[in-house]
Amino acid sequence: MDPIALLLLGGVWLFDVAALSPLLLFDATKRLLADRPTGNLVANHVLAATGYAVVHVLVAFAPGIATGNVGFGWLAAATLGLLGSSWIALAVVVPLLGWWDPGERDGWDGRLALGAVAVGYVGFVAAAVVFAALGLLAVFARYPG
Repeated sequence: MDPIALLLLGGVWLFDVAALSPLLLFDATKRLLADRPTGNLVANHVLAATGYAVVHVLVAFAPGIATGNVGFGWLAAATLGLLGSSWIALAVVVPLLGWWDPGERDGWDGRLALGAVAVGYVGFVAAAVVFAALGLLAVFARYPG
């Protein structure tokens, strides 16, 4: 495997682990992650974020591998599409299969918690883009040439 691809996967993985860590704040989503597959909450979170990051890289950068070019629009659409399809899978399909009851008596419903994490993920992405743009702007503003 190409070292750049490994570096990209590692960066996206770190980003996804950090951006999806609010899942650990809600009791309903803790129940979702607590049992399967390892029985350890943190290990299951890391495994889930790893799977999400691998799919994220494959979906977002497959056109670049095939054509040599990936546009910002495709990256944004792939990220939002994966986030939305993940919410549908976890909030709709998993409860229908009986693997998780998102209802919570004393806290947030699991579907609302997943939605809040999804909105936070989009905010995390937006903050990273703004930070990178400001950094680039600062470099160009102080460029001596």
